Amino acid sequence: MTPTVAAGPLDAALGAIKPEVRALSTYHVAGVTDPPVKLNQNEIPFDLPDEWKAGILNKLSREPWNRYPDTFPERLNRALAEANGCDPAGIVCAHGSNVLLHTIFMATVGAGRRVLIPSPAFSLYEKAVAVLGGEVVTVPMDSDLGYDVDAVLRAAERTAPDVTVLLSPNNPTSRSLAPADLDRLLNGLPGLVVVDEAYIEFSRFPSLVRRLDAHPNAVVLRTFSKVYGLAGLRLGYLIAHPALAAELRKPAIPFNVDRFSELVAMRLLAEPERVQATVRQLVAERDWLAAELVAVPGVDRVIESDANFLIFETPFGSSAVFNGLLGRGVLIRDMGGYPQMNRMLRVSLGTAAENRIFLDRLRDTLRELARSTDTTDLT
Repeated sequence: MTPTVAAGPLDAALGAIKPEVRALSTYHVAGVTDPPVKLNQNEIPFDLPDEWKAGILNKLSREPWNRYPDTFPERLNRALAEANGCDPAGIVCAHGSNVLLHTIFMATVGAGRRVLIPSPAFSLYEKAVAVLGGEVVTVPMDSDLGYDVDAVLRAAERTAPDVTVLLSPNNPTSRSLAPADLDRLLNGLPGLVVVDEAYIEFSRFPSLVRRLDAHPNAVVLRTFSKVYGLAGLRLGYLIAHPALAAELRKPAIPFNVDRFSELVAMRLLAEPERVQATVRQLVAERDWLAAELVAVPGVDRVIESDANFLIFETPFGSSAVFNGLLGRGVLIRDMGGYPQMNRMLRVSLGTAAENRIFLDRLRDTLRELARSTDTTDLT
């Protein structure tokens, strides 16, 4: 039973919420809690081996649970620096890269500050800017959902953004920036440039990390949620010039990485061959699934992908395809609400068996929609 609250105090409390926040909607992922086939959040379909989990838990049992972890996880910073070939002073870790994007914006965004974000992009970026009272400048992708580098540079010259956000590979479009295009942007953009590399391991292009010395205006965001398979633990990190990283630590929440997440990450960093095997397997499955999707009657287009997901377009409303698949036990992502992505959907790579179930049920869904809408026969 909800307690009764006097309208006056509640109204006063709600009035303390910033108008920019009141105007926002809560981040929401449509679907069901535990679908038979879950391919909607770009998770990898492989969990850690049971023996790894047991060893990590045994090690955790010997850690002091009554003591705070390091203010910033120095052991993990050193391991990440070794893995990435960079200075540990340039690394900042947090409870997920989403926390780090808020940290970066807390250090840079406020009233009168502009953030340039090529669109469509991960929606939390625009939301974080709005919460902090900044202004978002958007630049549309090209017709193939790739970056229009000339348009981005023209917009930057016109608006002088304090921060620019580049996601490469981009979520939700799955497209990457080639190194020459990224260098051109980094050399031509003012202020700070955030390069989100959450899916970089799946890309045909290398990470910016090894070229950061030439681009001290850039911050690279990385995550353990994707290729490392730790979406349930929440751990991310940024890499930047040490002087820039030192400034970004100032608004960061201290003690933000717990001992458990640190131990798991250290274990994974010591096993790079597991990541390499995961990438090989998922990239092969991605290429197979893309070729199969192109041949499905009723699929108009499949976007070339550098990530662990595929974007495809049908002649039907994206919500109708989404609901048709959900009714058949397959949960993917409806992208129709994003600019330039009307009638598009996103499917994350699952196991080989899950991907084949998805294809079979997509064919059934599209056949049913073709019959019900009296459009082209998809048999």
